[in-house]
Amino acid sequence: MSIYRRGGIWWARITIRGRGTLRCSTGTTDKEQAQEWHDRKKAELWRRAEFDESPVAVYRWESAVIRWLEEKSDKRDVDGDRQRLAVLHPYLVELPLGAINNDLVDGILKKQPQLKTPGARNRYRATVRAILLRAMRRWQWIATAPVILLEREPPSNGRWLTREEAARLVAVSPLHLQPVIRFALATGLRKSNILWLRWDHISIENRQMWVDHEDAKGKRPIGLPLNKSALEVLVECRGHHPGYVFTYRGEHYHEIDHRTWLAACERAGLTGLRFHDLRHTAISWLAQAGVDPQRLRAIGGWSTMAMVERYSHLNIENLRGAMDLLPDLRPIDAAIMPIRRGLESRRD
Repeated sequence: MSIYRRGGIWWARITIRGRGTLRCSTGTTDKEQAQEWHDRKKAELWRRAEFDESPVAVYRWESAVIRWLEEKSDKRDVDGDRQRLAVLHPYLVELPLGAINNDLVDGILKKQPQLKTPGARNRYRATVRAILLRAMRRWQWIATAPVILLEREPPSNGRWLTREEAARLVAVSPLHLQPVIRFALATGLRKSNILWLRWDHISIENRQMWVDHEDAKGKRPIGLPLNKSALEVLVECRGHHPGYVFTYRGEHYHEIDHRTWLAACERAGLTGLRFHDLRHTAISWLAQAGVDPQRLRAIGGWSTMAMVERYSHLNIENLRGAMDLLPDLRPIDAAIMPIRRGLESRRD
């Protein structure tokens, strides 16, 4: 259909061979006016295509966002995309894609007081960059995509909890969040790999679980043996949902409400704690227990040893065997007796 309704407003879908498909609002609730708008726009785009005019002024940010969300509807972080795009919407909605550049995005992000860290702002930049690159490579809406630069993020080893702090966080959290936290601390998995964990990726009998390569951040499959704490969580969750492990009111629990998380952290006296810090906590506990770096790398699902180095200062027990090789240099009594007598005689 060339025009369709969305929230009472008529929208147009126009496809021009070699230029892709344009989806945009006609700005009217009247069907006849919308059809007229569609016909005029289609004729204009056809002329541009025939005379090889640049499509930059045709394809606007709003159309790109609509198509992005349609194509990424099954993306795990699509809710995060929607939240970020909603913040950007008032500034970019009417702009042609060719008018969006690094300086413009920087200026927009500086106006957002809630984005206090380079990492928070970089997530917005990454979303804009991904859409523009897709518009160039996949949709062929623009000839080149502007370069969107990321801010330098200060290195951080992450925060890790003591066992007492972790137990307190579990105790004060809502019942549906407690098993998620416990499983994070028992496995060191990322939040997305926990919340989207399926029963067909678990073998309770063999005490094993795995993450497919397409779901792993490093694009390499992860296999983990399940310890007692992780197994206890899985047994408690079994039977609540046919597909997914973690649920809330009988439905798949795929996103932790930010306010719920903040409230739990505040009750536990752990202000500023991120969910990702639970992963840091689990890996830190393993490092402190002396687990060697190669096994830490496998458990963390990292492709190189670079990330493991962040925990090397905690891996003290792993060095004990080497330190014990150093010789005992205490003086032998028989050898030092003449020296002692000589010193005593001088004092006399």
